[in-house]
Amino acid sequence: MVNLLIKQVRWINPYEQTDEIKDVYIREGEIAVVGNNLNPDQVEIIDGDGLVLCPGFIDMHVHLREPGFEHKESILTGMRAAAHGGFTAIAPMPNSKPAADSAKTVRYVLDKSEDGPVYVLPVGAITQGLKGEKLTDMAELKAAGVVAFSDDGMAVMDSDTMKTGMQIAKGLGAVVIDHCEDLTLTKNGVINKGPVSEQLGLPGIPRAAEDIMTARDILLAKEYDLPIHIAHVSTKTSAELIRNAKAQGVDVTAEVTPHHFALTDECLLTMDANFKVSPPLRGEEDRVAIVEAIKDGTIDLFATDHAPHSQDEKGHGLEKAPKGMIGLETCFGVIYTELVAKGVIDLQKVIKMLTTVPYERFSLPEETGNPMVGPTNLVLIDPERKWEVRREDFHSKSMNSPFLGKVLQGKVMLTIAGGDLAMRDDNVTF
Repeated sequence: MVNLLIKQVRWINPYEQTDEIKDVYIREGEIAVVGNNLNPDQVEIIDGDGLVLCPGFIDMHVHLREPGFEHKESILTGMRAAAHGGFTAIAPMPNSKPAADSAKTVRYVLDKSEDGPVYVLPVGAITQGLKGEKLTDMAELKAAGVVAFSDDGMAVMDSDTMKTGMQIAKGLGAVVIDHCEDLTLTKNGVINKGPVSEQLGLPGIPRAAEDIMTARDILLAKEYDLPIHIAHVSTKTSAELIRNAKAQGVDVTAEVTPHHFALTDECLLTMDANFKVSPPLRGEEDRVAIVEAIKDGTIDLFATDHAPHSQDEKGHGLEKAPKGMIGLETCFGVIYTELVAKGVIDLQKVIKMLTTVPYERFSLPEETGNPMVGPTNLVLIDPERKWEVRREDFHSKSMNSPFLGKVLQGKVMLTIAGGDLAMRDDNVTF
């Protein structure tokens, strides 16, 4: 357990609406005192001048690949990547092999995560085998430990099945995380449909494929008074649909990934498959609309959609390479560089979107929340530090990052999870 005194640090804790310069004394893994002029005996001291201390980040959308695809990522390497990026709790999606559609697989994930550095909060499948047909035993999955439900990677195409899944989830006190994709429109698509796909001669993925399903599931939420969370929003129209639904009182929240507000499909002109993702990178008009949706509160939280693939798989060329990119270790730097440093939103809002919003929306376990309660979850940040994204610095098993070689501002310096030191100065302790 950590024993540490961080002197005169900017202490931002949205769980208690705190933003002030304080000494923070962590004793035996718990925050013992927040005050001024603290001088406990025999404790390591960190000079917090210019640094920010905040609750550990929560990512409600990652892919840990295990079981079944351990050549891409394991539960432990994914947890190490999370700690490196400042995340103290991560929610792996169910598209493993076998899928997390049974209590047995959920327990496997939880058992494998016990010795890792961060909390793992599994997401259970809505349908068996993620086939969009027969519902899973959602009550059994919830009892086994899942915190939400999703068929991410696929979409539940049948409206009645989706509606029933949403109803069951609500009855269990959970929320469906919605992968919005009309599979009949995207089955042959490679990248975003537009000038870039035409220039490269590649089949395009239309924006309508996302927008149709976003509209459908918002309408289901409205008609049947159900909560819904829209994953990885990437289009202007989907953002508008969510904004309008919120104005009408629909219980809808939404997430966005750093790559969808930082990059466009112009990146694909390099033919680098690390830029190939689902949903695809869109055009500049969509990117700007997503930034505006973050700014005005239409988007509620950030998620990485951390999706590891091996270098061999990504080396098959744009048409054959799998969709997905890693993001846990670059997330905060991209957010700070693209949104805070450019004056789009302030750091307090970023921290809230990475902490209290996912914690409250998904009714997460208490131990993942307020760092003042029990074994603490904390992140120490240097907002001014600039750093280059390099392959050799990743703790993920995969290196398929679209930000390789980029210089980012805002660096996670230290992560404490469950009262234990999980990462310090790029060195993960597990």
